[in-house]
Amino acid sequence: MAEPFPHFLTALVDYLRATFDKLGADWVALRDPVLAALQTAHDQIELSGRPVLLHGDWKPSNLHWAGRLLVLDWEFAYARPSLMDVGQLLRWSAGRSFVDAFAKSYEASGECLSGD
Repeated sequence: MAEPFPHFLTALVDYLRATFDKLGADWVALRDPVLAALQTAHDQIELSGRPVLLHGDWKPSNLHWAGRLLVLDWEFAYARPSLMDVGQLLRWSAGRSFVDAFAKSYEASGECLSGD
C-alpha cells in the first residue's frame, strides 16, 4: 500500500520540480514562476479538515443515472479533506446555478467553503 501524501501541494511541487528538470531548456523560463506561485499557494492554503473518502476524479462523465445516481471510476480514490474533491468537481466549468446549489447544500451539511 502506498503512503499518503504528507501534503497535497508539497507533493505537487516535488512532482513539478522533477518534471521541469526532465523537460529541458525550453521549459526553464516557466519553472521558477510556476514553483513560486505554488509555494505562495502552499503558504496561503490550509486544506484542513478530517480525512474523508474522496473520489479523486469528479467530472460529469463519471456520473450516471440508472434509477439512482451512480458514481463510476474510483481508481483515484484516497482519503483527504473534502475540499480536494470540491475543487476537482468545480474545475469542469459548472454553471452558476449548479455552483450556488452545491455551495448551499455543502454548507447545509455542516461543511465550510469560506475558509473561516
